[in-house]
Amino acid sequence: MAALTASYDPHPKDAKVVSYPMAANTTVYKGGLVNISGGYAVPAADAANESFAGVAHETKANVASTPLPGGGGFAGAAGALSIRVHKTGAFLYNRAGSAVTDIGKAVQIVDDNHVATTGTTNAIAAGYITEVPSATQVRVRIDRAVQ
Repeated sequence: MAALTASYDPHPKDAKVVSYPMAANTTVYKGGLVNISGGYAVPAADAANESFAGVAHETKANVASTPLPGGGGFAGAAGALSIRVHKTGAFLYNRAGSAVTDIGKAVQIVDDNHVATTGTTNAIAAGYITEVPSATQVRVRIDRAVQ
């Protein structure tokens, strides 16, 4: 395609909450960290070939026992259901041994409810610590880490 020679409407869309198709036979819980694996949303884990998508806006089970909207059968297959994910904000997660000196440090995903500043195998960035309310929890700003 050629460069623009006139005004263009790129049809902007608010990206604070984005919907992603879910992986097969997956349950994602509201408030959990979410990764993308093979193009589908999964609960976050320190897993190879995954990228951080954000924080689950809702709980959703894409499993064979979940009826599809409109009565068209049951979910469970990859992409049968989608989940809404927050792309911005600061959220509270578990991190052992936290101290006020951790504010500003980058964190990586351990699982859908835990982050670490070091020691993860795949180093999937989850954001930056903005607050340390206790020795076991940190508030993580995700804006600069989501894909």
